[in-house]
Amino acid sequence: MWLMAAMSLVWAHWALGLFIPLFLAIWLRTHTGRSLFQRGTLEYDQGQWHYCADLLPRRLSLRQAWPAGAFMTLRFDDLSAVNERRLFQITIWKAGLTPGSWQRLCLLVGQDLQFSDTRGAV
Repeated sequence: MWLMAAMSLVWAHWALGLFIPLFLAIWLRTHTGRSLFQRGTLEYDQGQWHYCADLLPRRLSLRQAWPAGAFMTLRFDDLSAVNERRLFQITIWKAGLTPGSWQRLCLLVGQDLQFSDTRGAV
């Protein structure tokens, strides 16, 4: 009896571990309407954030940040959008950066949000 219970828990854990990431990837893909894995360059220069992917530069204003141990998700207002307010969200993985670059990113995000009165907090 306990063996069947243990087997069902193992199977349920395996199934959830497989299907939850798949479900999230599909949901995010349909929810955002654009590629989940678009590569680009995020830069911070003279107090302004810039993101460039596919030769489309965007001027951004940091609105919120969700730091975690292995990644950081940033939400920006897209200042390049004309006559509409568009949000732009990006997740940066710690493994994709050098240790110094990750520390610099954390510092810049913290400072940018700290010195801005109108945005959310880290």
